Order: sequence, then structure tokens, then C-alpha cells
Amino acid sequence: MTTHAFINTEQWVESALCGGNVSPDTDPEMFFPLVDDYGASHRHAEKVAAAQTICGGCSVAAECLEYAVANRIEHGIWGGVSPNARRKLKTRDNLRRKGTR
Repeated sequence: MTTHAFINTEQWVESALCGGNVSPDTDPEMFFPLVDDYGASHRHAEKVAAAQTICGGCSVAAECLEYAVANRIEHGIWGGVSPNARRKLKTRDNLRRKGTR
């Protein structure tokens, strides 16, 4: 099991569904899926989809996503958004700030 230790002092974390507030059976690893060297892309996609489903019902998903973007967290599903999608969001936001679309 991989340990992901992020120091977080945000109060929204206590309400996050990924923190075991869904069920004691919720696997925190689903929020940090890894693709192994043996073609596990299908299992990876299933874990991402499961995490995004949980995030979809979470009342603090927006705060979670904002936290991940603001802190440049490059791994895991945060606020229902994958690392690649967060990079795209950040790039779009940077372009808007510069006045470019």
C-alpha cells in the first residue's frame, strides 16, 4: 500500500467523502491509482471512475479541487479531477490571466 501524506490544515477535509466518510470499506488508493507495467490500464480507469463517482457526491469537491490546483498537487484524483485535467485547467486559467484565449 502506498502512503500519500499531504499536510492539510483545511477544514473542508473533515467533510470530504474520500476520508472514509463514505464507508469504512472505501479504499483510499482509488484516489491515487497507478498504472503498472503490465497493461493495467483497465483497472486504472475503473479506479479513476470510482473515485470520480465518490467525488461527484461530495459537498466539498470544489474546495478539494481548488486546494489541489493552488498547491500544485500533481498526483491523485482531487475534486473529481485527474492530474491531466487539472493541468489543462491551470493552463486555461493562466491564459485567461494573460488575456489570451
